[in-house]
Amino acid sequence: ETTHKVTWNGTKWVTESLSSEELQSVKNKQLESVRTQRDKFINDVEWKIMRYNSFARQGKSQIDDITKLDKYVQDLRDCINVDDPSSTEFPSHPNEPQ
Repeated sequence: ETTHKVTWNGTKWVTESLSSEELQSVKNKQLESVRTQRDKFINDVEWKIMRYNSFARQGKSQIDDITKLDKYVQDLRDCINVDDPSSTEFPSHPNEPQ
């Protein structure tokens, strides 16, 4: 976790603690990055959910376990640690045949 910065004071490098505003900015950037990754994971399986719905409308046999997909997507939505984004752990992707 980033909590300090190094600055040049004109004669030497000085290590300083980040201000509360700088700490919040770091946290916001981490949150944005984690949410972007989470959204990518959701987008990666969204087509399977769409296929499931299409097959259901057409009365075709299902390929995907919608319960596992729904749980995975909800777990992705719930997993972000907003207090400490760097500690977020993403759930495992369900191994479903394509």
